[in-house]
Amino acid sequence: MKRILNGIKSFRLGYAEERPYPWRWTTSIVLCAFLLISPFLAVLNVPLSAYNIVQEFTYQPNDTLPTVFLGNLVPSVLKNPTDSFTPQLLSVGETIVLDDNIFNYTISQAFDGIDTSKPVSTFPYYNNPLSDGCDVANITIQVQLTEDPTFYHLIRLDLGVIVDNQIYNSPQMFNRTIGSIDTEFYSLANAARNSTSNAMLMEQWQREVEFFQHNTRVPPLEYLRSVPRLKPLGSAVTGVFVSTFAILSVMWTAFSLVAGALARAHRKAPHDTTGKKHTLEESRNVG
Repeated sequence: MKRILNGIKSFRLGYAEERPYPWRWTTSIVLCAFLLISPFLAVLNVPLSAYNIVQEFTYQPNDTLPTVFLGNLVPSVLKNPTDSFTPQLLSVGETIVLDDNIFNYTISQAFDGIDTSKPVSTFPYYNNPLSDGCDVANITIQVQLTEDPTFYHLIRLDLGVIVDNQIYNSPQMFNRTIGSIDTEFYSLANAARNSTSNAMLMEQWQREVEFFQHNTRVPPLEYLRSVPRLKPLGSAVTGVFVSTFAILSVMWTAFSLVAGALARAHRKAPHDTTGKKHTLEESRNVG
């Protein structure tokens, strides 16, 4: 026990003797460079650290994301893709309703891409227009005194397979959708053809159905999308400061490691021509 107490009493802190850094002038240059690039790093960290990426439900996942301040300074590899959202999983047999349309549709078949020999029971749906890869397989209707072709073309128009208002802009296609249902007092086909020859009536009709040209046929489904939202002011400022300080700390650490390695290499180099031997003490007592 006495030996331990004597050891504690005689304990002194020590340090290894080192030569001074040979290029001390570089420290001032590096510090000045850090001061110059600090504002740029702070500005760069505004879109990176002042915003939170939150998951939100939306019916329009392809809409433009909210604008991020100074977001154009962020490299593309660090940006969140605008089409980053969770797709809906649709199944064969599921009934869907298109946005702003009147008909219901049941998924009868689905295939893996364009290969119709590989049917699938479920598939991811990315809010793309159904007219891009869908068509009417069959129609079930309950009507009286109405020809099937009329409903067939109406459904194709509702689905978006017929685009740019082809039926109503083309009298020939319009007439093809009308059956010759004649009665003793009235001819539906002739009345419809007379209407198509009336320029004023057709112009009014085209204005009323103009939404067919611009409406995208997609079912109103919810999608989970990543959206940038600005943090509270205090949190945003703190985030930018911490991120900038962290980058500068990493850069200073890298500079210190490189400078230390160069200094050790310089110390070991045989540049002493006087023939004198330098002996360094392993440690020097303090106290």
